[in-house]
Amino acid sequence: RIFKYDIPKYSEFKQPSAKDCRGTMFYVNGDDVKLVALPLKKFHSLGETPETVNIDHSKAKYAYIKEDGSLLTSYISPIDNQLKFKSMNMPTYMQSELVDMSISKELFEDLEKLTRKDISVCLELTTPKNRVFMEYFDYNVHVLKARDMKTGEYIDIRSPAFEKEHPAIFKSLVKQVPVNSININEKSIEGYVIEMEDGEIYKVKTIPYLTISSVVNIQDRSKEREVIYKATLEEVLDEIRSLYHYRTHSPNFPLQEILNRIDEIDRSIDDVMKKR
Repeated sequence: RIFKYDIPKYSEFKQPSAKDCRGTMFYVNGDDVKLVALPLKKFHSLGETPETVNIDHSKAKYAYIKEDGSLLTSYISPIDNQLKFKSMNMPTYMQSELVDMSISKELFEDLEKLTRKDISVCLELTTPKNRVFMEYFDYNVHVLKARDMKTGEYIDIRSPAFEKEHPAIFKSLVKQVPVNSININEKSIEGYVIEMEDGEIYKVKTIPYLTISSVVNIQDRSKEREVIYKATLEEVLDEIRSLYHYRTHSPNFPLQEILNRIDEIDRSIDDVMKKR
């Protein structure tokens, strides 16, 4: 049984253990109930909630690249005693072949060794085949965090002792960057995850990424010209066109209509700029 939130209200996250309803999985067989996977706790983007509005990312203790892929959590299946990887709402990630292509033999063995210690390892899968917004050309998994299922606490996966015991996992850790290098105008990444002195973590999305999202996920078509205009100024129209091509999975998808509309707005803006 998987506990997963579904578009909850902000107030609902104030309830006890609500932030753990992010894919936490139990094995339930009659009276036999066992926790088998403990993913990352829910964490918000800066500015998304009242308490994150005034947080200064420059005051963070650590900063990491926010990869734009699929979240996975390692666990040992109580059915066959094998290492498996779950997504947020499925016991086995649907595109499991991508996981096989992205995890080396050494990393798989290291993940199994750690997971058998009742540690859930949280990873992000990025490949050309599971694109969200950002485009990736290689098959990779990035180790984000690891949680002790007995205590719920995150373990230190960046210590020299951990590196010595689990070198393959350590080699696959998500990239850490200096806090003072955070650039919210960077086009090539989704953003950053920052960790504050008190251990709380938050997302910092880049402006180009948010701009792409505002176009692709638009709900109010009356604002379409406005959001595409902003995308033109942020120079992310090529990324948006590429994303629409990637998402064309049906002959009924109005790809050409969408691209024509983008091109039309792009040309009209270009004409205005030339006259200045």
